[in-house]
Amino acid sequence: MEYIFGVDGDKEILKTIGKEHTDFSGFLNVSREKGGVTIIDRCKIVALVRSDEDAEGNKYDWYEVSDHYRYEDRQGASSISDSALAELSQLIGMHDEAIAELSDLVSQIIEGGNLNG
Repeated sequence: MEYIFGVDGDKEILKTIGKEHTDFSGFLNVSREKGGVTIIDRCKIVALVRSDEDAEGNKYDWYEVSDHYRYEDRQGASSISDSALAELSQLIGMHDEAIAELSDLVSQIIEGGNLNG
């Protein structure tokens, strides 16, 4: 089921798209994942405004809603970022070691003119 929140004039609207019509009333909580972020919408269903369906069998319902509140939980995205930062830090550490070894070799060449020592 897809949930789309928007406005029509001065009314807030929830549009649902799915394989079945919906029959919402009272308060509705919707939770979905997008890009590592959990998006949680809460609203009060005021009235069913319209229902429709297309030739492919998709069902559409429009509701007037009130008291809409959206919360985005970014802890999942944060843990992904933390993991990426840890990996980047490890790569930088490996490059620091390679740069130090290269610096030693360059110093040996400059000082002695011979890598074999």
